[in-house]
Amino acid sequence: MEQKTKKKRRRRRRHKTIDLDSLAEQYKEYVIEALGISYLELPQRLLDEISKEVVNAVVTSTSYKPSVDTVVKRINRYRRQLYKIVSAKILESIDKLTIDQLEFVIGTGEEVLIPYIQELYKLAKKYNRDDLVSMLQYIWEKYGRPTPIQCPKCGFRTIMADYGCMVCGYVVGENYIREQLNFGERFIEFIKTASVAQLRDIVDTGFILVSDIDMKSPRERIVPSVRIYYPIYLRSSELSLIMEEISSRKIPV
Repeated sequence: MEQKTKKKRRRRRRHKTIDLDSLAEQYKEYVIEALGISYLELPQRLLDEISKEVVNAVVTSTSYKPSVDTVVKRINRYRRQLYKIVSAKILESIDKLTIDQLEFVIGTGEEVLIPYIQELYKLAKKYNRDDLVSMLQYIWEKYGRPTPIQCPKCGFRTIMADYGCMVCGYVVGENYIREQLNFGERFIEFIKTASVAQLRDIVDTGFILVSDIDMKSPRERIVPSVRIYYPIYLRSSELSLIMEEISSRKIPV
């Protein structure tokens, strides 16, 4: 007698997934309280967005619903990273920050502040908060792209190749650039080692490109995104030194 084998039907389990936006709406009061940002008096719409961002960041699985306590514990654990998210949302959403909001974003935003450094500086000066300016300078040094020359007005290392400050807009003179780059001594050393072709190029154009570590003739290739070169126009005495150096070379290059 043949035995009939019974095929067992496998039931497929349907995995339920939670809606994070709904969870954020349900937990938003607890999220905002855990973040400690109620005093910032942010618009409700922005608070809702922050709640969504934070819940999305701390809920690692959508297969089960975490408890309020679990969410709050994760907020406390990742507070530093979450504050950057909050700061970014505030900076994206509010044009004019209150003093409390300004203190919060500068104190917690870290690298997310870099694109807003100019506006934040102006606002800190408006509120007469030099302590916040100092914090912004530290953040710029750590996360930004400091230039070789410090602005004598705002104190940021943000003097660009056009002699203008990227933060406050102040424009320095060429004498200041020369002084900050120690141009005199470095120029003497440069003309001794430069090729005749480089020296002639500098004489023809009347200026030289100077960075914090080297000098180049105007026709040499530079990469502004890597290093800033400041154009310095040479005085007649400096051009004469170059001509003397060219004449002293036995074999022109």
